[in-house]
Amino acid sequence: AQVDGKPVVCKWSQYADIAQHPLRSATKAEKILYIKVPKTGSSTVSSLLWRYARRHDMRMLKLASVHSEDEAVQAMSDANFDEVDVLASHLRYDTRMVGKFLGGSAFRIASVRDPLSRLYSAFGYAWERHVKRPGKGSWVCEKKVEDFRKWASDCTLRSQQDYMAPLDWRERDRLDLDKVVEHYDHFMVTELMTESMIVLASKIDMTLAELLLLSKKTESGGYLEDNVPVEDREEFKRLLAERGRYDSSILIDAQLHKRAAAILQSEFEGLPEKVRNMAADLKLMTEEVNEACAEDRSTPTLSDTNECVVEWVSRNV
Repeated sequence: AQVDGKPVVCKWSQYADIAQHPLRSATKAEKILYIKVPKTGSSTVSSLLWRYARRHDMRMLKLASVHSEDEAVQAMSDANFDEVDVLASHLRYDTRMVGKFLGGSAFRIASVRDPLSRLYSAFGYAWERHVKRPGKGSWVCEKKVEDFRKWASDCTLRSQQDYMAPLDWRERDRLDLDKVVEHYDHFMVTELMTESMIVLASKIDMTLAELLLLSKKTESGGYLEDNVPVEDREEFKRLLAERGRYDSSILIDAQLHKRAAAILQSEFEGLPEKVRNMAADLKLMTEEVNEACAEDRSTPTLSDTNECVVEWVSRNV
């Protein structure tokens, strides 16, 4: 590589052959549906898909939520789209409504997380909004966060399976988990986010530069553990674990998470050795990118100042 017209040895040159090229000879996804499940890292995945959509000149629509076909049509009109290529939303998964956006079949992605870890993260997020930043809008059970014991026993997040299963599959509130799992082409597993990203990249023609995401979490931990008083964390986790032994929604989500993680692990192990070995280095590269682009980390846009990341890749890979 050259910097200011002078040759330099790039620190991560072993990945130069895949820096601006797909990790494998994958086929570009013509349409993508991403079911955003709150508190599973869905903003990170949306940012990744936004970069992918930009490179492929795809029309991406990111919505907080959509609850009817009329809302879907209005959202399309507001964005001046006659059809969408990439849809990422906390939507009620109605296949007819999704058809209004995507027009046909799509590569389907969903995020999953250990349900107790998800509840723990949700508590931190609610605490952040209610205690540290009051008046910023409401979120699940946020008024109970001052009593973490009551929150741990009473607060209910909408389950992950409830987001992921199409509404027209449901019969008397019973879900076939095997059918739900088979419905998706890829799972992003929060606890295996780096592996999830690499496997996704190998499936839909992504580049290394698109995987180096800037984090919006603060140095104090963002919405996660650091918002739970240190002296209360172990008791809070114990209370959640106790609830996890009898709460049917948590039990089903735990099964879903276990199956999705097993699928992802198998897919990751099937990748070429060089691509697998990149997982640990990708974490290090991401840390370096976040340091190099620190001034841009607070940007509100999904593109996450892609130009800064591209520049870093050109100098270091």
